[in-house]
Parts: sequence; C-alpha cells; structure tokens
Amino acid sequence: MKKLKISALNVSVIIPTYNSAQTINRAIKSVQVQEKCLLEIILVDNGSIDETLGVVSSINDERLIILNEEKKGAPFARNRGLKEAKGKYIQFLDADDALLPGKLKFQIELCSEYNLDLLVGSYKSIEPGGSEIITYIDKNISNWLNLFQGGLGNTVSNLWRKDMLERIGGWNENASSSQEADLMFRFLKEKAHVGIDETISTVIFKDAHNRISDTNQLLNAVRFYELRLAMLDWIDINQENELKSNVESYSKSLFHALMSIRKYSRIESQKQFEMTKSNYWNGLSLRDRIKIFTFFTLSI
Repeated sequence: MKKLKISALNVSVIIPTYNSAQTINRAIKSVQVQEKCLLEIILVDNGSIDETLGVVSSINDERLIILNEEKKGAPFARNRGLKEAKGKYIQFLDADDALLPGKLKFQIELCSEYNLDLLVGSYKSIEPGGSEIITYIDKNISNWLNLFQGGLGNTVSNLWRKDMLERIGGWNENASSSQEADLMFRFLKEKAHVGIDETISTVIFKDAHNRISDTNQLLNAVRFYELRLAMLDWIDINQENELKSNVESYSKSLFHALMSIRKYSRIESQKQFEMTKSNYWNGLSLRDRIKIFTFFTLSI
C-alpha cells in the first residue's frame, strides 16, 4: 500500500448526543487516541437535560465543535454535523459506542488506496450481560445481498466519503428506524464503490439507555420489512441477475423480516404478506414464485 500524504487523511467525526453524560467521555476519548488523521470532532446535542453539555464543555480539545439543537433525532443531528464537516471522510459515532485505536487511519488508507465511497467495517457488540458478539462482513456474497440481510456493517463501524453522502442527500430525517439501511440502499443505487474491512475496529455497547432513535418495535419491524420490499423492487428492475441468482437467500431474509412483524402483531404480518403477494411477486417467473411462497407458507 502506498504511503499517503497527511492531507489525504482528513476525517470529521460526528457524534449525536442526547442525555449521554454517562458515556460521552468514553466515546470522545476513543476518538482522541486515533492517529494523526483527525480534522475535527463535531458533537451535535439534541436538547440533553442531563449533564452531557457540562461533560463535553470541560474537555480541552481545539478540534471539538459543539452544536446545540432541538431534539429532532439522530438523522437530523448527523445531517447537521455533515453540513459543518470539513473532512473528506466522515466517521459517525454514537455517544455510547467507541472506536478502537488505529481505526480511522487504517480505514482512510484503504478508502484512499481503492478510491472507496463507503468502507464497511466489522465490529464487536457488547450485550447487556457483558457477553461479546463479533460481526464480520461476508465477502463471498454481493453488497446487495449483504445489505438485504442486514450485514453491510454498522453506522459506527463504517467509514463514509463526504461527497457521496452529500450527493445522495444525507440521512432520511423522516425515517423512524432502519436509517442506516436506507442510507446504504441509496449508496448502492448510486453505484458507490464499496469495500470491506474485516478488522474489528469498533465497539457497539448494547446496554445503553439513551440512544436517540425510535424504539417502537412493531413500527421498526414494519419499516424494516417495507424497506426490503423497496430494495427487491429496485434490484429486480436494475440488477437483472442479482435477484434470480440469489432468490432463495432473498426469500429467506424477507421471511425473517416478516416474522419480526409477526412477533409483535400477527394481523400486521398477514397484512404485509398479502400486500407482498399481490404487488411484488407478479414480476417473477412461476418457478421463482413457487420457491419463495414455499418459504412463506411453510411457516405462516
């Protein structure tokens, strides 16, 4: 790998916060220890009523920019930070998560070397009980299938090129859930250059209580399912061989998404199934429809 100029290593880290006094110091410290590739840390507070602003105001770092906003959610906060950012690359970081040392320098070098718009990173999750789960990205399947299965990285583990984020319009501020899948869907539609980093460089803490995103489980499950239907429609029209060559994998994933709805509402899952049956599958061959419906009908 060629040695890069320091000017090519500029990155803006954007951290949305809401009542994050207990975790924000850990998040910021994980950024401060990154090697010399950091341009700025942009913290966008969503109207915290705890000591979050007091904690961050006490941090002496000239790279730290603090923006105060009303509570409008994580997508708004990330877009607000994006407008302020001056870096070529963007690292989004939730206030309760952490980057591991060397994450930014290594990933920016990969992005620069291979001219990537999005680098998808593997990560470690720490569950409420303390157990750890390592999530690797499957390099043996397409980016589309990875995304559909929910395996195209994580907001925090990924590294994003700013100009591509701006080209696709940033985060969808109207989405209450599945925001990162929505964002990556638009990246792929724009034919973004995507790479995969198998290094574990991010820690996601699952026991936090103050994430900004909506937590209504049924609405989240429905949004998750409907977004995948939109992906299928687009893939079927624009990626002629992608869907038919992976029909069983796509159908299994869609089935699991439907079952997530059923977990919270059997009526809603049946409604979504009937809509799918009438609206989407008409465009597939009889053989493929039979395959897919087999997965559904065996379990509903």
